[in-house]
Amino acid sequence: MKTIIIIITLLIFSLTTVGQGFFQVNSEVKLTELNRKLEVGRLIPKNYELIRDGKGKMFIKSTVHVNDSLPSHVMVRISDLDGNLIKEIDTKYVWDDLDFFFSTSYINNRKFIIMARRGAFYIINLSTNILIGPIHLISRIECAQDGQSGLIWTPEVFNDGQYLILSAIDEGIYCFNLDDIYNPFEVEFYTDRKILFKGNYFFLDQRKENIFNGIIASKESNYSKEYQSRFLFQGYRFKVDSNNKIIKYNIDNRYLALLRDQEQKKYFIIDYFDGRILNDVSDQEKIVEIISKIENN
Repeated sequence: MKTIIIIITLLIFSLTTVGQGFFQVNSEVKLTELNRKLEVGRLIPKNYELIRDGKGKMFIKSTVHVNDSLPSHVMVRISDLDGNLIKEIDTKYVWDDLDFFFSTSYINNRKFIIMARRGAFYIINLSTNILIGPIHLISRIECAQDGQSGLIWTPEVFNDGQYLILSAIDEGIYCFNLDDIYNPFEVEFYTDRKILFKGNYFFLDQRKENIFNGIIASKESNYSKEYQSRFLFQGYRFKVDSNNKIIKYNIDNRYLALLRDQEQKKYFIIDYFDGRILNDVSDQEKIVEIISKIENN
């Protein structure tokens, strides 16, 4: 992944002249290696002003004709570094939300960038200039803790563009599979649910048939901007049922036991609290205890 220059302005906007109006910029990113600049914001035509309707939506209202108003959509503008417009994309988003920002990009065999907002993110395919999303996060808390709950926090691309790791304030860490960039999906997770926003998250991704990847991701605190992401295993085979669903046992809200695809050692046990695989030698007593709970249940 190459370094990108990111300029985020969440509270103080810049105004860019666009024909007979202004483009009010919320966030901007320059990708020098692609001769590209991306901006996200709202278009305000000449003789219009941006207003709130009091119910959470944004409008542009004519300063000349009292009854003339239109919904104000969040737009994405793509141009070259000389300012020549390449494409303008309408997100259809009309709500009063200042949280849109560009985040991590991936420029390699595929080229894309992540644009995030509260509770959802978008992918912009930089090869086709197509906007994908919004992809909504499933909330894990019953109600917001404060005004920042749900804000997406520093997404990062993991394993050569295959996965997206991100977190949301008070919600914890998420992992999305990006194999098909037009159809990203959330990877199943396991964690200590007492504290969602920190600690280890174990993600179990079914690659094909009975082959799986296991990923550990963690961060130090709710507002930490850095993740510790790694594979716990790659390409391991486990038994699945007739519906192609993995056979698993979640023990004591800490251990995940999977059935091996061969019979020599029947169970493969993950301690997702500590982010490790139980060892047949040093963890023998715990393994016997877990297997007993499975087989006597």
